[in-house]
Amino acid sequence: YKNSKVFFTFKFSRVFDIPPRRNNSHTTAGMYVPNDSFGGKSPERAAAGQLRNLFTFIAVRIVLAQMEGSGRGDLGSYGGNDYVQLREFVLERPIKDGDEWCQQLLAINKSLAMRILEV
Repeated sequence: YKNSKVFFTFKFSRVFDIPPRRNNSHTTAGMYVPNDSFGGKSPERAAAGQLRNLFTFIAVRIVLAQMEGSGRGDLGSYGGNDYVQLREFVLERPIKDGDEWCQQLLAINKSLAMRILEV
């Protein structure tokens, strides 16, 4: 039975004329991505930028939840003024570019921007 798998693979490849696999680690067989697909950026750079935007969004949500007092029970929230300011800032300026958004927030409230960057 051990040889039947090898026989089947061999027989299958001979019937359909499938060339044998080559283990050429020095060749770079990958997907072709046109140069203008991501605005002139490589797919890796575009993905890295989107991940930065995602992590900025997540950090903002975490800081908003902390300021709102989620999970604190009867203790309530702390940093009420910063909470209102951050919430309004997020509503006025959606996060399209995380780096630019953080720079805009840094110009308005440095401590709040630093808190988001630390998260």
